[in-house]
Amino acid sequence: MTIPQTLLIERSLADPFWKEAVLAGIGPIVAAVFGGLAVGLIVQYIQNRREFLTFSTALSLDMMQTAYGFYTRLIEVIRQEHYGQEVESAELPARFEEFRIAARVVEAKLHAYFSDEEARYLWHGVVDMLSVRYYRLAFGADGQRTIDMIGTHGQHPGEAQIPARARVLFLRQDELQDDNMVMRRFEEMLNHAIQLVLNRRLDPSAGGDAILQPGRGSRLKPPPRPHSADE
Repeated sequence: MTIPQTLLIERSLADPFWKEAVLAGIGPIVAAVFGGLAVGLIVQYIQNRREFLTFSTALSLDMMQTAYGFYTRLIEVIRQEHYGQEVESAELPARFEEFRIAARVVEAKLHAYFSDEEARYLWHGVVDMLSVRYYRLAFGADGQRTIDMIGTHGQHPGEAQIPARARVLFLRQDELQDDNMVMRRFEEMLNHAIQLVLNRRLDPSAGGDAILQPGRGSRLKPPPRPHSADE
């Protein structure tokens, strides 16, 4: 009686020797297929990570340059006025317009690459703080343009479309009247925005702040007393 071929194969595979032989033959093939796939995924991950780090580093530097490029000039004019020196502010309006254009470009990038919008709104707050400080200098604390701007920006803490962790950092209308608070919040929001862009935790214990020297130049001491003729 002839034994069917399929039965012979089943009996052969039931033999421990043949099981080991089959596994020994198939094993390298499976390892090569899945090993190659794993290596490809790892390489792709590393490449994507490197590209993200390159982009995020460049964007964070762009944010610093845009913000502090205008801040430095603004605070110098504020110092000149505060200490009764000759105020060199003729170029400030043009610098402000350049700052606003560059800031909108940065905000568009944040909107495009960070879906949760938190970094975008933190950056929006940075621009708001510098704009309020500029308006108070350029148009006066009681100027209508300043009043209108503060009235508009003072509504941000109640706007639901702003992510909660960013919304709590926006200043209310009464707080926007305090120049020192405005400049402190400028630094804080910029620091948080850059940490998000660099994919870092917002917890200060996670590492050094993006702002190397917070507060430098943004808070003014009382102006020096003029010397009297008797001194």
